Amino acid sequence: MNEAFVKVNPRVGTPIVIELRQNPEADAGKEYAVIATAVVSTPTSTHDLGDELFGVFVADSSLKHLRRTLDIFPTRRWMDYQVRFGESSHGLEVVGSGATYGDAPARRLYNWSPSGQSPWLVREYVAPEDTVLIESY
Repeated sequence: MNEAFVKVNPRVGTPIVIELRQNPEADAGKEYAVIATAVVSTPTSTHDLGDELFGVFVADSSLKHLRRTLDIFPTRRWMDYQVRFGESSHGLEVVGSGATYGDAPARRLYNWSPSGQSPWLVREYVAPEDTVLIESY
């Protein structure tokens, strides 16, 4: 993972895994989708969004070998952005949102089929109506 992040920004530190998800396709064997992040240790004073990166990868069952890099993308809010897997029956969905300011979730849909081909990113969209309603009691 480190190599993939360093290609985008050579100043980033060691990647940290955020979440894993097993591929449900029968021909996938035991492979996992991985969301990871890597941040520069000393950011610029302008807080370049490319100094905080997120990556979506496919790893083997040992989680030691990457099979493919689906995407590397910058944060949308410096040190205030959360990325997680979403729920979609059309592929691997990754959802990012600002943690503090209640941004509408940005959704990215990937083809992570073992027989799939690049480009892996199928669709990216922001859907304000997808926010969660919190009821007060």
